[in-house]
Amino acid sequence: MNWIARSSQQLDHNLLLSYRDRWIDLRTRALAFLSCHSTCIGLLFFLLLSAWTAYSWFLTVQRIVHYYNPLPIWDYWNVVQHLPRYRAFDFRVLWEQHNEHRIVFPEIIFALDMLLAHGRQIVPLAISFLCYFSTWVVMSWAVFSDRSLTLTIRLLAVLLAGIVIGWQGSVMALGIPFLLNWTVTQCALVLALGLVAALRRTSRISFLIGTVICGTIATYSSGNGMLVWPVILVVSWVSSLRSRYMLVLGIAAISNIGLYFVDYRVSGGLDLGKLLSHPLYLVGFLSSYVSMPFGLLQSPQFGIWVGLLNLLLFFSLLAIAARARLLASAPAIVLFGYLAFTLLTALLTAAGRMNPDDLTFTAAKASRYLTVPLANWAALVLSLMWVAARRSWKIASSRNIAVTVGVLLWIMFPKFSPWLAQTDFIFARQQWGTVSVENGLLDPDMIRYIFPDLMFVKLYLPELRDHRLSLFSRGYSASLGESFAGRFPGTPMPRQTGAVTHTRRIHGGVEIVGWAEGSRSERIVFVNESGRIVGLGGKLQAGFPPELQSTDTPSSLAWVGFINSAFETRSFLTYVIDRHRSGIAPIAGPSVIPAVAANDLP
Repeated sequence: MNWIARSSQQLDHNLLLSYRDRWIDLRTRALAFLSCHSTCIGLLFFLLLSAWTAYSWFLTVQRIVHYYNPLPIWDYWNVVQHLPRYRAFDFRVLWEQHNEHRIVFPEIIFALDMLLAHGRQIVPLAISFLCYFSTWVVMSWAVFSDRSLTLTIRLLAVLLAGIVIGWQGSVMALGIPFLLNWTVTQCALVLALGLVAALRRTSRISFLIGTVICGTIATYSSGNGMLVWPVILVVSWVSSLRSRYMLVLGIAAISNIGLYFVDYRVSGGLDLGKLLSHPLYLVGFLSSYVSMPFGLLQSPQFGIWVGLLNLLLFFSLLAIAARARLLASAPAIVLFGYLAFTLLTALLTAAGRMNPDDLTFTAAKASRYLTVPLANWAALVLSLMWVAARRSWKIASSRNIAVTVGVLLWIMFPKFSPWLAQTDFIFARQQWGTVSVENGLLDPDMIRYIFPDLMFVKLYLPELRDHRLSLFSRGYSASLGESFAGRFPGTPMPRQTGAVTHTRRIHGGVEIVGWAEGSRSERIVFVNESGRIVGLGGKLQAGFPPELQSTDTPSSLAWVGFINSAFETRSFLTYVIDRHRSGIAPIAGPSVIPAVAANDLP
């Protein structure tokens, strides 16, 4: 029996040696393969990240285009209200508060769009995107300027940050022209921090002047822009700027913040006492704020843990950089400066919006704040890879961090599909309401997607119509009541495949839903029995609202339109303007106007 036991033990020992030898051989072969092909693998990874970054920004631009709406939505109606003062060059309008904010520089851009670009809101949208894109560029420059890092590490860091900040979900803020104040403030901040880094290196007065200008722009673009000054002063002190430069920056900070409160109207929303009386909730609020958008993926508790990880990494990297005497370098000034600004912004938001009874931290996760924490994640990725490279970490090397971050983003971003779909519906409903306004209809159910106060819209809509601004600058609505033959001379093209699927009565007119083949068929015209144009419609580029969807209307081909009851109409023909072939084609035979609202969509 002992012989059998010894034989069994010997066999087990031999098997273990065999497995160990196989593992060693496999590891040796793998290391040899990676060593021989590291250049090819690295190049492939770099190409994949490059393509991913470009595709992320492409999707973002595409969503901005699809969400575009020339009609003012919600807060942008303040711009319409200010229109007579723009024309009179009454500069006092720039000093008026919007809630607790002074938005002087965004207001200038809104005025220029109204006065010079027909009020179609393209100018603020373009500037907002350029500011957001420039935020990534300046952050990337800060890391790229550190030549102690290899070119590969710098490029990987820049690309990963581009994937994060360029995520298409940012369009929830970038697609709203009035939220220009956030992106302008972010861009002004990073430019100011970059100029501080340049001032430390060169001592050129032009960089000092540029820092003051950028700080001023940030201050008078958004309420949290005042937080730029303490960040600038702290990084200037850490950078050991000359005392006279610090004095100039200090005077600029006091002047800007002091002037901000001249004739200031306190909104009553700021409550610093809540911050002190609910410290644990405050930590949860701050964590939820910086966790965005990843904090949306699961429960509120998950968002808190994600945010705590963000803050832990930030403070750890800050401590490591301080110990290594790296805080005076350009990457530290720009990246840690932005991270600090984000945390201060979250703290200010908590003082004004925090509700300890809300355990979901809804106020911290408002989509209008999204570009701030997204850029914060990009700054964190850049900081992590920069510190790892400067400290020559082995296990947590920059390459390993790049692979880990890339894999995590690859796993997490697809999980946002339901959230992005809901975002599509928000903008689609706004475009739906815009089509009704284009037809002269002010149905309360439609207007609520445009602005909550129907009477306010009735009061200020003539400002746009009379001066052919915004929605009315292209002249489509001017065709209502005109002769179809006079507006579209010549013989219509052959019938295009499509149908009218639903009609229903609404306040002041009729809503019509149908579909038409052809991706370029965007504009719809309705003609009554006397040959007059009585309504307009079109495809909603943001998507098709769930309220209009039905089994007999393919959402990808669907359109919606309206007929104004001011034009006597018993039946109508439907035509589609085919932009691809520069013609107009019928898509359905005569349709009858419903007598009652019984034909509503289910």
